[in-house]
Amino acid sequence: MTSTRTLPPARAILVIGALIASLGACGPAGTGASTLSPAPTSSPAPSAGPIDGTYTAVFTGNDPKEISEGTGGHQIPVGTWKIVIEGTAFTFFNPDSPQDGFPLGPGVYLAGDQVQLAPDAACPNQEGTPSSGTYHYVVDGTSLTFTLVGTDTCADRTAALIAHPWQKQSP
Repeated sequence: MTSTRTLPPARAILVIGALIASLGACGPAGTGASTLSPAPTSSPAPSAGPIDGTYTAVFTGNDPKEISEGTGGHQIPVGTWKIVIEGTAFTFFNPDSPQDGFPLGPGVYLAGDQVQLAPDAACPNQEGTPSSGTYHYVVDGTSLTFTLVGTDTCADRTAALIAHPWQKQSP
């Protein structure tokens, strides 16, 4: 003996409605094309730059006055600084707050082993309109050094970048 099961009318209407809705998501009749939005994708990883990595440099109380006192006469924190470079992102971490990085501005790589860092309106003691700074970089083994090319209105950024060779800690 075969038994058949029937749905109550309200439940049958819900099931039919769900089927119609799911078929509508398949696209225009006969095309097989979906009208649903594509699934979100993650942002692509930034392109690797020629000097990507994590670097450190130690600032001491014996640094030259323009380094140890900064451009505004304030004390640049003594201790181990860190710079993390990932593609065009350059982030400083100072010894006073090693967990809180601050951006140096996005970098644009130029010909001749140079990088141009964007203007930094948050940089203290700037005179006039903030401007970008261009730096020549040299990699020698695990050591990275910067030299200012021209001018940079963010003198603290310049002082920190050129004061010491930066030692690579990780890729």
